[in-house]
Amino acid sequence: MIRTKRVAYTLPKDLIHFIDWYSKWEKLSKSKLVLLCIEEGFELFEDELNEGEIIDYHSKKIKNTIPFTITLPINVIEKLDYFHEKMIIPKSHLVVVSITLLLEKINQQIDDDIKKLMESSEL
Repeated sequence: MIRTKRVAYTLPKDLIHFIDWYSKWEKLSKSKLVLLCIEEGFELFEDELNEGEIIDYHSKKIKNTIPFTITLPINVIEKLDYFHEKMIIPKSHLVVVSITLLLEKINQQIDDDIKKLMESSEL
């Protein structure tokens, strides 16, 4: 059995609304959706640490935020702690970046689909 822990991160309200909507759309729990986003974000964070180029994610305080509580596996929490210490970035900012990456992927997919439809209608 995977050991889990409830954690709270301060996230922007618009991202919380996105999590609510997308988790319903994909029929996933909110915790599972955020977990998937964080795990994808780990690849980006590892690349940046290896390259020595740490991007300054949200160096300023994020406005219009509220606490968002989810359940995550202990190993994921520990890995977030590791990146937090190495990159000197608040954990909530790392979570925001991870969720934003998913949002950007979805937007890119929508753009690609629209282009394909436009090209097929021109034929």
